[in-house]
Amino acid sequence: MNKKWVRKSELLGLLDQAIVGLDETEKELGRRVSEKAKEQPTASEEMLSSIKASLLEIEKAVDELKYVKKSEYHIAIAEPI
Repeated sequence: MNKKWVRKSELLGLLDQAIVGLDETEKELGRRVSEKAKEQPTASEEMLSSIKASLLEIEKAVDELKYVKKSEYHIAIAEPI
């Protein structure tokens, strides 16, 4: 595989966009869960647990992206030949 090198500034910009996007998604999902809980107090606990698990995965992804952003690693994106 050939490697395509990306400027760190470009990568950091993309990471910033991803972090903001994931934060917004997390907030929107949290808002929807709150609305559904108010509308349907008897909503399936399984459904709410699934949504909460998704929110935790989003939080983990945001944390990982923030770690990558702070790191000094040189990152290469592999391209197929």
